[in-house]
Amino acid sequence: ISFWDKSGFALESMSAKKLSVTSSGISASDLSITSTGSQLNFDKLSLEYQGWRAFSNIADSVRIEASMNNSTIGLRTISYFTNARHDYHTRFDGVYMNLTGPISNISGNISSGTGNSRMSVKFSSRGLPDFRHSLFRADVERLELYADDISYIMADLSGKPISDSLKKTLDEYGVVTLTGHFEGRPDNFTADAQAASLLGEANMDIVIRRDQGQSFDFSGNVEVNDIKLGDILGNRNVGMVTAAAQVRGNVSENNLDAYTDGTVQLAQVGGYDYTDITMRGEFRNRLFSGRILSDDPNVSFSFDGLIDLNDTIPHYDFRMNLAHSDLRKLRINKRDSISLLSGVVAATGGGARLDNLNADIIIDKLQYINHSDTTRTGLVTLTGSKSDDTKHIKLR
Repeated sequence: ISFWDKSGFALESMSAKKLSVTSSGISASDLSITSTGSQLNFDKLSLEYQGWRAFSNIADSVRIEASMNNSTIGLRTISYFTNARHDYHTRFDGVYMNLTGPISNISGNISSGTGNSRMSVKFSSRGLPDFRHSLFRADVERLELYADDISYIMADLSGKPISDSLKKTLDEYGVVTLTGHFEGRPDNFTADAQAASLLGEANMDIVIRRDQGQSFDFSGNVEVNDIKLGDILGNRNVGMVTAAAQVRGNVSENNLDAYTDGTVQLAQVGGYDYTDITMRGEFRNRLFSGRILSDDPNVSFSFDGLIDLNDTIPHYDFRMNLAHSDLRKLRINKRDSISLLSGVVAATGGGARLDNLNADIIIDKLQYINHSDTTRTGLVTLTGSKSDDTKHIKLR
């Protein structure tokens, strides 16, 4: 059997070793289907039903049993059943799939690959074809995504080459592997997943729920292990980070509002391994409001307040009690053999330099010890005020 549709779709050939059609079922063995960009091979394919009227309610009344082996499925073929364009080149090779059940309560497994990438997934769903309200369950046993394959698929889907910066980012991740369990509806589901790449590992046990439009609420636990944060940020002064946190909040394309209660077990900054830092507070994009405590042996402090980096000029309102810091061991002061600093700082306002300072900064109980001397100060106040015409700095 073969036919061509005016849309461009072509069923080039369809043949079966054995085909049976009755009022209670259709079955085929060694079925081979060749279409535009795809080659489907079925050991068996059967539709079981009670009379022809069952097709009037095909989702509930027709049971599917299918076993596909070593097949090829092209995005171009799938595109003819959607409103998408028809010039895709991506193909998934080595497709093995088993299906059982009616469409409304179907389950199965699939393994496939494209390029060097591979996946293996067990799945089930209840409620189709009402996609929005259907319940889905998927166990991702294996998912390996190579940077070159991701780049190729993204370019194929968009119809244009990806940017050099995005390709560089994908290359830095190398091979991304994912395993996990996903369950729920498309707009309200749980994810228990583990991911790894050349840039580190991440684990999550999280609930995601669509709020309104394109925003999503989330809550759960997240862990990152030996994440190469400096490579991600393009900052050579930052190394690996290991942390665990409870999180909840809302995220959309241009906005993040999240609360976190977490611990940083390791943060490599400036050549020093910071440990035992706890953080509790709220993030709003690049604004943090809350408390940070450090019990690192070489820097002990508490921070309470907020820092807002959403604007070009930072804004802040915080109090920091620096109980102890060894600047030499922190590799901040490499010149002196002894370099110890402590004190209290409170700041309200904005600005990071004297020429844009518009803030009140109070420094108290400052003490600095080096190999030759000890310096102490009482209360010091630095006030900066700036307008379009004038700048004032007052120190007392």
